[in-house]
Amino acid sequence: MNPSPGRKILATYLAVAALGAALSALVYVNGKSVLDTSMPLIERQLPLFEYSSRLKVAVTELEPILYDYYVTTNRVEFLQKLAASRARVEEDMARVERVLPGDALAGVRRAYGRIGALADDLDDAIRRHDMAWDRAKATLVEVGANARLIHHDLDALVQRAHDDVYGSAMLTQSRVRSMIGLVAGFSGLILLIAAVIGYSAYAYFSEEGVRKRLAMFPEKNPSPVLRLSPEGEVLYANPGTRALLAKVAGEGADFPDLFPADLKARLAALRRPEGTYERWEFQVGEHTLGCGMQYLPEFAVFYAYFSDITERKRAEQKLVYKAYHDPVTGLPNRRKFDEVLREAVSRPGATGAVALFDLDRFKLVNASLGHAVAVKLLQAVAERLQRSLEECRTDCIRGALFYLYGDTFCLLVTEMGCQNAVATLSERIARHLEEPFYAGGREFFLSASIGAAVYPADGSDAETLLKNAERALNRVKRRGGNGFEVHDPEMDSDAVKRVELESELRRALEHKELFLHYQPQADLRAGEIIGAEALIR
Repeated sequence: MNPSPGRKILATYLAVAALGAALSALVYVNGKSVLDTSMPLIERQLPLFEYSSRLKVAVTELEPILYDYYVTTNRVEFLQKLAASRARVEEDMARVERVLPGDALAGVRRAYGRIGALADDLDDAIRRHDMAWDRAKATLVEVGANARLIHHDLDALVQRAHDDVYGSAMLTQSRVRSMIGLVAGFSGLILLIAAVIGYSAYAYFSEEGVRKRLAMFPEKNPSPVLRLSPEGEVLYANPGTRALLAKVAGEGADFPDLFPADLKARLAALRRPEGTYERWEFQVGEHTLGCGMQYLPEFAVFYAYFSDITERKRAEQKLVYKAYHDPVTGLPNRRKFDEVLREAVSRPGATGAVALFDLDRFKLVNASLGHAVAVKLLQAVAERLQRSLEECRTDCIRGALFYLYGDTFCLLVTEMGCQNAVATLSERIARHLEEPFYAGGREFFLSASIGAAVYPADGSDAETLLKNAERALNRVKRRGGNGFEVHDPEMDSDAVKRVELESELRRALEHKELFLHYQPQADLRAGEIIGAEALIR
């Protein structure tokens, strides 16, 4: 007995309903699994990007604090800023660790702990009585190295988050395809329904779900992020990039304007096996940009992470200028002189000279008229020396003026056009100093004692050369000043004799080997003693 159409329709309806219920159950189970995989990514990785960026900014702010302390030596301000910076870093680290438990920040904490120790070491070096500048400078260099390690670890952390997103997306895609395979095995009655559901699920999870989740990370990132093709074509740019483009390149500019002209060559070099990440710094108009470029070979794309480091670079330039220039005269200081001299004498076949200028009786001006007048007079001398050097450049190819200390200036001639160039140049500058100076409403007449040493004849290293120039200067001073003297090897023997004589006299005093004798002086005609001569024997 054949079932009635109504029964067939009912059976078909029940079968379709049963298959639909089974299909619904399978879709529900697999769909819930996909959601369970996807939702943690949104809840954890988005905050991770934001907190990591804040942490990088907080760590970056620490370096200028240390450099500023190095220049100003204002310890109270330094301790206040350091405490505030440490509080921000610890707060941002705590936020990152809340969304990423475990020891993911162990390397960052070690590097930051090292920075903290270096900050204390810098404080100790600067507040010492003798102020260990070389030690402080080395400490700042190590601080920069540890800061770069922190940035590298944070970039790796973000990259790992990106890889987690990609892995979860692949898992989601696999499960969706499994759902489609199960649906395809059902009866022909619900084949169309299964196809529609499978297509819809695939389109939703693969096209909308996965891609939107992946796209949300750079969209939510406040820092500029771009995705490039291997040829350098911009495939994607987040809102932060558009804001940076308008800031540095102006309205109407396009994304390629943010990159250097040799971008394609740089990208080609980055695709080589020895490196997949580089950090670039370059100028765009009046702005200095920092760009971290990363190549992902599995996707054949580049990711560019931009930052505007203009203010940081300007601050660094100001700090470097302050570290290498005297604040009173504006001339390069002793630290700069030592570096330039060491570099000059280290070049093979280099020739040149060092001339020390010491102002005669300048200490008398300082003691009698006060520090303010002495400073103005010193500035006037520096200005005239610099002007004189510019006017006399025909005697040398290359020369520079430095302020060393007190009332001592130094002329460094790194290349000489003739054999007696340094003597001629020094004498001309000395004649310019004979003209009157005006400071504090007074007229001053100054002269200078000048001692010079020529390299490599008078020394092949900076220490020996400067020592011989000082010996020549001291000989001029002993003659009463206002003169010029080039180092002579006899000065070395004279200096040794004086040191030996002084040592022998001190030894004789300690051993009581000197005796005082009085030799009478008599007037023979009068037969009287008229005086006595004291002798040390």
